[in-house]
Amino acid sequence: MLTAQLGPLQSSPVTSPQNGSFNMIKKPTTTKIRVYTTPSKRVSISVPWNDARQVDTVRSHILHLIEVKRESIPIQRQTNEWLKRIPDKLRQRLTEVGLIQESSGEQWPNKICEFMHKYVQSRVDWKKPENYQQPVNKLLEFFGGRDRLFGNLSVGEGEDFHRWMQRGGGLSPNTAGQHIKRCKQMLKAAIGYGVADFNPFANIKINLRSDPTKNVDVTQAMFEKLLEACPTQEWRSFIALARIAGARCPSEIVGLHWSHIDWDKKTLVLKSPKTAGSGKPERTIPLFAKLEQELLALRKSHVQNDHQLSGIKVIPMVACGSQNLRKGLNSIIRKAGLTPWPKPFMALRRSARNELEHAGRFTEFQLEQWFGHTPKVAKKYYLDNDDASMKKAAQYGSQERCLKKYPSEAFPRMQGILEKLIKPVNIDTFLQEMAGVKVQEYTYLGSNQKPSVP
Repeated sequence: MLTAQLGPLQSSPVTSPQNGSFNMIKKPTTTKIRVYTTPSKRVSISVPWNDARQVDTVRSHILHLIEVKRESIPIQRQTNEWLKRIPDKLRQRLTEVGLIQESSGEQWPNKICEFMHKYVQSRVDWKKPENYQQPVNKLLEFFGGRDRLFGNLSVGEGEDFHRWMQRGGGLSPNTAGQHIKRCKQMLKAAIGYGVADFNPFANIKINLRSDPTKNVDVTQAMFEKLLEACPTQEWRSFIALARIAGARCPSEIVGLHWSHIDWDKKTLVLKSPKTAGSGKPERTIPLFAKLEQELLALRKSHVQNDHQLSGIKVIPMVACGSQNLRKGLNSIIRKAGLTPWPKPFMALRRSARNELEHAGRFTEFQLEQWFGHTPKVAKKYYLDNDDASMKKAAQYGSQERCLKKYPSEAFPRMQGILEKLIKPVNIDTFLQEMAGVKVQEYTYLGSNQKPSVP
């Protein structure tokens, strides 16, 4: 931090134009401070105090503001709290000399849950802010309903909160880990705004992993039952997009328009908000035959002229929200005689990925482009052994045992071919023929021989 010598409260001339050099003049009710904000610029700031302690506090905060401006570092919490208490006239003067910004006038709460709640409301770029509000509510419940000031939550209490969510809060390790991850993100923002000095959740280790018990394979037979139970063609197309094309629901289906379908090239363009930040705003997938059949039926139910479909969404009902879609899909699952599974949308997409993977007709690169995830993510969350692979492996083992015991019965055709190709050999005849073979003798010629003399 910048340093400057503070003499008695009287006029003391500045000898060199260094950052932080002060010249303070005491008056009956105020103190006039002259300070170099840059090596070539000196400004005057009048503060409504003349007490030595108060002026020394002002000096330390102004020095820190000069350092913040020069080094582009976050404002400390103490200085941020001091800025909230100073008179408006002094704040306006600090803004005029460029030590604080106009946006610094926004008052961020100094309590943890209150700040987190306001921060969630300010993040208009988040698609699901309610996911970030849940850990705030859990943390307030952990506090017993009484919010705390920043600095009153220790690292140990942060770890206790993590354990409490799994024991007393009734949450799974994955959900508790997600809450800690989001609390860590919001407390990091509080440090950036100068409201907090440290993050009590920074060093908490979390292990987010997929729960295999929630994975359900939606087979072709189940898929056909779902289509038969759909009340409208729109629902049939919606399920086909999720189960055949592996579209994310509802984020990718909500942005699908009829203009994104190329009927001649048999392709479909899906807008992907999830991967847009990674430089992949969209991806092109094949228009599979079964999916094309359902979409053509849906197009005929809308209008007869393709020109009238320009700018119209393929599945307008997805704008109702994921909760309504989940409720409607679970109703269709029950109508089809099936039991609803934990992740209905994810199961449809996962089953589509597994089906194409086990088909063995497409490369890993093609599947990666079509589904919009990396091979690492596919192995962790999507791929699994299906029943057909298990049965194939079991049959392979039984054929191998049968080959050892009954080779002629296991492979009769191959046995006949081998008997024709392999001619029986009499060992005595073979030895006699080998004994009668004369070895051709060659004269040894040494290397680098001398030429013959006539």
